[in-house]
Amino acid sequence: MIALALVACGTREPAAPEVTAPEVTAPEAPSRPVETSSAPPLDPRLTPGAGTPVAALGPGDALPLAPDPSPARPARLAVGGATSALLVDGVVLVWGDHPAHRPLRVEHAGPVRIAGIADAVAAAVVPGGVAILRADGSVHEVVAGEDGEQRVRVAAPAARAIASTPGGAACVVTRRGEVHCWRGFGGPDDGAPRARRIASVTGARRIAIRAGVGAAVLEDGTVRTFGAGGNAEMGTGPDDDVWEEGRVAHPVGLAGVVDVAAIDGTFCALVGDGTVRCWGERPGDPSQTDVTPTAVEGLDGVVSLHGGGRLFCARRRDGSVACFGEGVIGLPRAGAPSRHAAPVEAPMARDALELAIGGAHACWIAADGSPRCVGANEVGQLGALPRRTVVARVPAISGARWVSAWGGYSCAGGDAGAACWGAPSLDLASERPRPLTLPSIERAAAVWMDGGRACVLGRDGTRECFEELGAPRSRGRSEGVRAIAGPCALFEDGNVRCGIDAGALVPLEGGPFSTVAARAEWSGAEVCAARASGEGVTCGRFELDRETRAPRLRPTRALPASAPSELALGATPCARHERAVTCHGARGPFSVPGEWDELAGGGLACARRGGEVACWGYLDIAQLMHLAGDPHPDATDRPTPIPELRDAIALAVGGGHGCALRASGEVACFGDTRSGGVGGVPGGVSVEPVTPRLDPR
Repeated sequence: MIALALVACGTREPAAPEVTAPEVTAPEAPSRPVETSSAPPLDPRLTPGAGTPVAALGPGDALPLAPDPSPARPARLAVGGATSALLVDGVVLVWGDHPAHRPLRVEHAGPVRIAGIADAVAAAVVPGGVAILRADGSVHEVVAGEDGEQRVRVAAPAARAIASTPGGAACVVTRRGEVHCWRGFGGPDDGAPRARRIASVTGARRIAIRAGVGAAVLEDGTVRTFGAGGNAEMGTGPDDDVWEEGRVAHPVGLAGVVDVAAIDGTFCALVGDGTVRCWGERPGDPSQTDVTPTAVEGLDGVVSLHGGGRLFCARRRDGSVACFGEGVIGLPRAGAPSRHAAPVEAPMARDALELAIGGAHACWIAADGSPRCVGANEVGQLGALPRRTVVARVPAISGARWVSAWGGYSCAGGDAGAACWGAPSLDLASERPRPLTLPSIERAAAVWMDGGRACVLGRDGTRECFEELGAPRSRGRSEGVRAIAGPCALFEDGNVRCGIDAGALVPLEGGPFSTVAARAEWSGAEVCAARASGEGVTCGRFELDRETRAPRLRPTRALPASAPSELALGATPCARHERAVTCHGARGPFSVPGEWDELAGGGLACARRGGEVACWGYLDIAQLMHLAGDPHPDATDRPTPIPELRDAIALAVGGGHGCALRASGEVACFGDTRSGGVGGVPGGVSVEPVTPRLDPR
């Protein structure tokens, strides 16, 4: 579930006294990168677009942006976390994780206009939203709160530039050249954001910040760093472990600096001669540290510098773009190694007018004025549908007799063997099924798979578990097993036992039981079983001891469900008795409308009626009925039908996705595509540029 970004409440700290650091002698005024006939003039002023109304923007339309690559111009793109923002003629368009997509509207992944703001000059991404710098110098945060969108004006002097960190800290450069920060650098983070000044910084014009450390470029071309150092980010030499409370600035030995950019642990400066100098952890080789600014070899003719996540990219006068550090998927180019200690060309971004980089995705404005994005897309931050409710036919699966799902994994099989798909990370190679090569897998009736472990239930009632699936190592075989649920098994004698090693299983107290269900949790599983007497449901949490790897099962709760024939542990436990389904939410039990033939649950709950499938629960799929039994504002009061599924004969549900076995023996999956568990649907990442559909609503 995507966490909401809240403005924390508490006691406001008193303002800390300002501390003045010694001034340094100002060098000569910085020189600007030399202009050539192939490059447009560098204009430090904001050059507005041609004035195309936002309402007229649609798919394929170019944005009216002037080709001005000046680093002193306020950015028109902002990227961070799972959010992207674009400024067009004072209007802010946002897509991905932001208030207008809370909860996620899967049918609308394109940009949404921030209403009521038409004079924006810059924006910075903060968790769950954006901080917007307006023409009058005021800063307004538009973020998600518990009750929807929250708008807060930041208490700060009139500003001319803004920057933020992935953790939510933000700073502005005021029109007087001061630097003021909030939610970090020793400032309070409670109540409405209130910025406090960084002492001894005057005449600032550009700023970059990361994880409690900042760097400001002054009008005289020098650089000052501030914050809590420790990894050479202060750039002042080998003794730069400066752990003040973030509000004392320190001079860096640089002159003639035009701009500064930051990634985690590293700062880089663009010098007026077109070279780049960095200090802190060496990009692409974090085992090496530069305690003072060091030139990036092979990089010259640079007109703008951009940093985000752990990647820097530089735009040159000839329009080329080169990147160094740890790449975003698809950037600097598809198929390239993940780390680049030396600059690597990024041909897809050539002639870009703007460029912004986040931790897992990046966006730029192409020469034709259209925005392009690449990388992770789990909540639509590329501006394309994350396709979370699609029904995808899983390729290469036919003749299946069973289907299973656990966490982000799915498996299906039959007489010809079994195949599994999904992964705990964004990996395009894991989007398609791969054979599960285990002994006697062709005689399987069900499979549980969790990373490097799997348990196979045979049609003869045996369960055998394995580790190290590349070279399977058996953990023993258990006889007389009726059903499996995650790492647990229901035996013919009515007992539920959990574990991987057949000789070290732990029992769930309270048996005998008639049915069992389990749900993946962090580093373990919750398992619930209905008592055979019909007197209720007992639940426990299974986990392995971190040091000894010994299994243990701790009681968690008891549910009053009477004589259920089937259980499902979605976000809310549910039970099916005959054809009626009842769930036990935080506000008490509630009935799921309709009559159902099968019930399944993981991160959400789904049920089958004939060949049709419907789901409910509140994960990231907003149109489903709320887990507490109350309709969500975007939902109906009934389970949401999964479209295109009319011939399902069996059902399995993982962490945020489900799979159905069709009467034809094929498998179709639906839901959250981030882990690859849907199969054959690369909705989680894109290694090729995506052009967002600019259709703000």
